Order: sequence, then C-alpha cells, then structure tokens
Amino acid sequence: MSNTNSMLEIGSAIEQLRLKQSNEMRLLEEQLNVAYEDIQPGKMISRAMKEIKSKPEVRDLVINTGIAIAAGFLSKKAFVGFSKNPIRKTLGSAVMFAVTNAILNNPDAVKSVVLHMFRFVRERTVGHQD
Repeated sequence: MSNTNSMLEIGSAIEQLRLKQSNEMRLLEEQLNVAYEDIQPGKMISRAMKEIKSKPEVRDLVINTGIAIAAGFLSKKAFVGFSKNPIRKTLGSAVMFAVTNAILNNPDAVKSVVLHMFRFVRERTVGHQD
C-alpha cells in the first residue's frame, strides 16, 4: 500500500510539475512576443516620433539640428562649388562644421535673423507690388 501511495504521489507531483512547466512556457512565449514587438524598427521609430511630438523641447532640438545640418551643407556647397581642389574641399568641410555648430549653439539668434530677413524681403516685395 505504501508503494502505491508513493507512486500516486509521484505521479501527482509529476503532473503538477508538467502543468507548472506548461504555464511557465506559455508566460515565457508571451513575454518573448511582447519583447519582439517592442524591438521592431517600425515600432521603435513610431515611439520616437510620438515622443518628439509630445515633448516640445525634443521637437525643437530635432528641428534646430535639421536646420543646422542643412545650412552647414548648403554653406559648404556654396563655398566649394564644383571645385576639385582638395584644399578648397577641406576648407568647405571646416565652413560646414563652423556654420552647423554656430547654428546649434545660437538657435534663437539664428531664428531672429531669419525672421528679420523674411520680414525685410516681404516688405520689399509688397512695396514693389503697389
């Protein structure tokens, strides 16, 4: 009798362990699916864009950085042009770096200068249309 009781207890314990293993495996698969969904590039970009939209300081930083890089690139193109001279190209890269850093370090000053220029151009064009 003791042998059958211990066999039943062992069988019951094995069944409980199988159920526990099955539940833990299901939970592990769910966690893996959640982690997989979180690291997909599309989801990461989407979360980053939501963060940019929700935080004005991040949005302003992204806009200022984009403007600074574009202005630096345009200033390099204006300085170098179609020249093949390596010295001129190197100086153009230095100009690009300087312009980009100047804009990034003084975004408010650049904004006010650009707004002033737009107002000046608008006033001149409105004045000539009359």
